Amino acid sequence: MSLLKVFIIHYTPLTDRKQFLRQEMLNHSLHHEYVECYDRENLTEHDLSIFDMSQVKLSECSLIRKHIDAYCRISSSPFAHNLILEDDVILSDEFRNRIDAGLLQLPRDYDMLFIGDGCGLHIPDSVIHSNRIIYKKCREPTDWGGDGATRCTDSYLVSSNCAKKLIKYIMGLGKMAIKKPADWWLNQVIRDLELEVYWMEPTIVTQGSSTGKYNSSLRD
Repeated sequence: MSLLKVFIIHYTPLTDRKQFLRQEMLNHSLHHEYVECYDRENLTEHDLSIFDMSQVKLSECSLIRKHIDAYCRISSSPFAHNLILEDDVILSDEFRNRIDAGLLQLPRDYDMLFIGDGCGLHIPDSVIHSNRIIYKKCREPTDWGGDGATRCTDSYLVSSNCAKKLIKYIMGLGKMAIKKPADWWLNQVIRDLELEVYWMEPTIVTQGSSTGKYNSSLRD
């Protein structure tokens, strides 16, 4: 398989999810590590200072903090490609072959690649090509593609160069700067930084929280 590292965003009380993902990683021979710090119960005043707590739930603050931790790890990762997965994901049976095929089509200067079907977002049939599985996504809201470039935050690759840009951006945030959940906030970051974002179609990851396998961990 391509030189790929997986960073799994995990809420530690949900042990059933970790057990399931351990087998998924084994089935697809994926190098991986868990991002388990910043559970909602352990967030400090400093951790929460960048959030407007009147607008963002504690569980969302925890999730965003975990994604930021993943960006820090990716910024120094020796792997050619780095994938962030949230802990409710289910991988396609063809995940290994299709991610390799997608990476062959992905431009070298990419910033992010979204590979899941979060919120049911897909590339329109009218622009699908039979020999293409990677499509550039605009940064602005569309009637078919949600609020911008993201496709939820359950499954996306982040280049090491992009991770460094994100960290610099986040370090410049003032108090109470984040007022939206992870995917909505990330859309604004992508626009601010003018990041180059791509979507994979067909998708190769789905959310267990959407299929009924799991209850959402973001209710509180």
